[in-house]
Amino acid sequence: LISVGKAGAGTTYLHEMKEGDTLTMTGPYGTFFTLPAKKGTLALVAGGYGMAPLGFLAKKAAEAGYTVDLFAGARSANEFLIYEFFNNPYITLHKTTDDGSAGIKGFVTDGFAQYLEKTTPDYVYTVGPAIMEDKIAALCDGKNIPYQLSVEALAKEEFGPVIDHLKYKELQKNSGK
Repeated sequence: LISVGKAGAGTTYLHEMKEGDTLTMTGPYGTFFTLPAKKGTLALVAGGYGMAPLGFLAKKAAEAGYTVDLFAGARSANEFLIYEFFNNPYITLHKTTDDGSAGIKGFVTDGFAQYLEKTTPDYVYTVGPAIMEDKIAALCDGKNIPYQLSVEALAKEEFGPVIDHLKYKELQKNSGK
């Protein structure tokens, strides 16, 4: 499953490709999300195109018997990456939009914060802009909920783009945040 947003020269080129065109890819590199050993409730928080990797994780988690609360944030209703496999009794989709055209009006972090007022998931996963991931991490830290996030901008060879809450706190401490 590949989802590509049209954002720059490279992705525009991909959007202009026709069926039958050849595309060469390499990867994946580094680390990946891992599911906890104990089955329970997982909260996945995706900002924009973060839905591509987290959508796949939601599918795999639901197939393995986890309960999944999937939070999708977008600017407007027509920008969601929604896949057929979300129609699964183990997946509950929570939408937020900046303009209020679908779900809760506001950022995906707002919807997730409201959710945490009523429930505590066993584990959280997040992919999105750094500012969003920082907010999700702070919310989870405040409730002692373990999490994993994708920090491609900070990726180092020794751990790759996906890190857990312990490594994230270490990175923040070393960067002076």
